[in-house]
Amino acid sequence: MNDNETPLEKAHAPYGKSSFGNGKRTRDVQTFGPLLSYTRRLNIIHFPNLWAVFSLPFDACHRRCIAASLVQGVYAQEWERQERRLGPDAQAEIWWSFFGFKLLRPLLDRVDGSIFGAVYKWSKKAAQVRFRPPGVPKIVVALRGTVPKAGAVARDLWLDLSFLTNELHTSYRFHYTLDVVKKSVRKHGSENVWIVGHSLGAAMGMLAGRKMAEEERQFLQAHLFNPPFVSPPVERIQNEKIKSGFYIARSVVTAGLSMTLQDNRS
Repeated sequence: MNDNETPLEKAHAPYGKSSFGNGKRTRDVQTFGPLLSYTRRLNIIHFPNLWAVFSLPFDACHRRCIAASLVQGVYAQEWERQERRLGPDAQAEIWWSFFGFKLLRPLLDRVDGSIFGAVYKWSKKAAQVRFRPPGVPKIVVALRGTVPKAGAVARDLWLDLSFLTNELHTSYRFHYTLDVVKKSVRKHGSENVWIVGHSLGAAMGMLAGRKMAEEERQFLQAHLFNPPFVSPPVERIQNEKIKSGFYIARSVVTAGLSMTLQDNRS
């Protein structure tokens, strides 16, 4: 799977080539992305009520499309923040309003002011239905990955390095995310809260889910796209010399990254 694919493109993967072609984020894709997702997923061209899709089986692919679109909404908010697209020029809302969600608030990183996440709430009014369909969460905490643009890339890469050195759990961004998840679960119940994320956001989502399970005994549904993996399956290597060499090399690299982070902090 291509690491450069967006979450929505990854959600499409089982159904063949992405509708987005070369992956360029055009205005049309920004506006019609959720609709393209569902017409491709459900093999339909038109339906009079968008929420008619929830009369269909709410299977894993169905949930994955919604989760991917909500994560894409976080990326869209950050791109629009950097491009200062406000008012009628802002188009990020379609990524969540299409599925009957409203934006409770974006999650801002206090270091660079970037939007790294969002809290969405499902709304009967936004969905234009009388009841919440079974399986649809009340709250979704969505977390984006690294944005390769000047307004956020430095902070994102710093956190990427923190993940490699097993220090992501000490970051402000993670503690803020965990606090938001805890408050959402206490108010709405773990069965009504989702964590969704991509790449770096998927790593934070996994950490937050683990913390909730270990400390709160709460088990949340999570949809995580392309989570980073630090440790390959070394135990499958039969040659002990190669295995020992790998462990030594990994220790050296990890120590070097830790020293770099500490020097930059000081």
